[in-house]
Amino acid sequence: MASAGGQQNFFTSTPFAVGGYMLCSACLLISNKLAVHLLPAPSFILFAQLMGTVIVVQCANLLGYIKCDKLDKAKAMKFMPVAFIFLATIFMNMKSLQYANVETFMIFRFS
Repeated sequence: MASAGGQQNFFTSTPFAVGGYMLCSACLLISNKLAVHLLPAPSFILFAQLMGTVIVVQCANLLGYIKCDKLDKAKAMKFMPVAFIFLATIFMNMKSLQYANVETFMIFRFS
């Protein structure tokens, strides 16, 4: 996104987005490993994270910060396979964090 002078704002630049993604990914990986280490129940941790996300999104919707579409059963049924596959991959990531160290997890994740 260019400003009036023709220069791109740093916060909308690609390096900022890539760096932010890397920082968030690393922080989530470490915090999930710590959570699974302290509470060896990855299903509960995943459930708590997903419910926390639902609560934050609904509160932001109620406060007018974002606009969410109402839940449509037909759309939800069409999207269900994608949601289950996504949930399965996240659950498998949490289970692997339970039994492997972070370095091993990263090698298998990035290869």
